[in-house]
Amino acid sequence: MTIGLDLFIHGIREGTLAGIASYTKTLIEGLLQWGSDHEYVVYANSRARLEPSILQLGTIKRVWAPSRGSAWWEQLYFATPGSTRGLDLIHNPHSAPLKRCRVKQVVTVHDVIPLIEPEAFTKRNRVYWSFVWSSLHRVDAVITVSEWSKRDIVTRLRVDPDRVNVVYPALRFSPTGAETASGVASTLTKYRIRKPYILYVGTLEPRKNVPTLLKAFKRLLEVLTDDLQLVIVGKTGWLFQDVFRTTEELGLQEKVVFTGFVPTSELPALYSSASVFVFPSLYEGFGLPPLEAMAFGVPVVVSNRASLPEVVGDAGILVDPTDPEEIAFQIKRVLEDSQLREVLGRKGLERAARFSVERLAKETLKVYESLK
Repeated sequence: MTIGLDLFIHGIREGTLAGIASYTKTLIEGLLQWGSDHEYVVYANSRARLEPSILQLGTIKRVWAPSRGSAWWEQLYFATPGSTRGLDLIHNPHSAPLKRCRVKQVVTVHDVIPLIEPEAFTKRNRVYWSFVWSSLHRVDAVITVSEWSKRDIVTRLRVDPDRVNVVYPALRFSPTGAETASGVASTLTKYRIRKPYILYVGTLEPRKNVPTLLKAFKRLLEVLTDDLQLVIVGKTGWLFQDVFRTTEELGLQEKVVFTGFVPTSELPALYSSASVFVFPSLYEGFGLPPLEAMAFGVPVVVSNRASLPEVVGDAGILVDPTDPEEIAFQIKRVLEDSQLREVLGRKGLERAARFSVERLAKETLKVYESLK
């Protein structure tokens, strides 16, 4: 088969591999390794900033790179008659062209957050997504990243469940053994982090629920004697101000480290040195950061909402994300119980190993090949 991969919206530039970009990069790497009997065409524009190492692998036959691009430009391009010439199938890892393509079409829907939190999106974006989702009834197959997201797609978007395939994402990185003590120490020094610390990784926006984590941390400091830090890693999103306001109101300025955006290459050092990873998100289509922490043997305390119980299974502690007392209690348990840390660390390693690039590629190829 000759398979097109649409990277108009999300490129795969090294160092910025969050969310959908991470999914797309690991998918392409896996397809080139375990699906090398197929040919691939990558559609991208100059904004996508394709990672050079992907383009140098040699099995991508063509890259189409217009000088401009956006979600709407993507729609215009795929509406042209020759846009998919020579393909057997086109996979859109983020959004679906509104016009029916002339070849088989697969679309990945990661979540339906614009429906869950419409206030987080402009009217223009909401209109765009309503059109995109209406096109799901015309595509040949839908891929999503969790059973939870499948349920949302089926119930909220009225898509036939037989056409929705759950294929879990892969870890964007895992321990290689190459992380040196000096390298880790250098990274911690760079961000003014000292051990022991609690770690959170994710964008600062309302659904991530970071103010509740801050309240839990405040309660924790009242009952622990350790000189504990809370390290919050991630760029600011929409309505992030409440995070910093809560930090000041609780008097935590000297105890909380906000690193801002951290390059992918530095995240292993931050994960591997954490005492516990906490992720109190209110909604996730999948939720990669807890899985990454587990890959480093770090015990995790996560929200019991949405897809997160599905992701961590019995390898993490689930909490009510709206209850700072419960979150603080469970963090304290992990910090004080060495046997519990050992059990969670072992289970986390075993669970994280299931989310491999090989599995992502092979299960995606099954979807492609079912459409022959």
